[in-house]
Amino acid sequence: MSKPQDIVRSRPLPDGSAPSTVTVQQDAAGRWLVSPLCDDPTTKPLPAADQAVEAKDDGSNRATARRKVARDPCPDHRRARERS
Repeated sequence: MSKPQDIVRSRPLPDGSAPSTVTVQQDAAGRWLVSPLCDDPTTKPLPAADQAVEAKDDGSNRATARRKVARDPCPDHRRARERS
């Protein structure tokens, strides 16, 4: 980049905020991307909750997913073969 670049914003920064961190990247197509990280002063914390949801992780969902994949590793390809 030898000269200043024009910046096109996808959305405005929140009123009263200033970027605390700015990340600059170049994508595979050669475009430059700028991502500012801002604290939004209008954001308020949520009220404290008196109840909680307990997450159950006994592995049953992963086991079900593994069985489905083992039965039919790629159902879309199978359907395509049936049509032709």
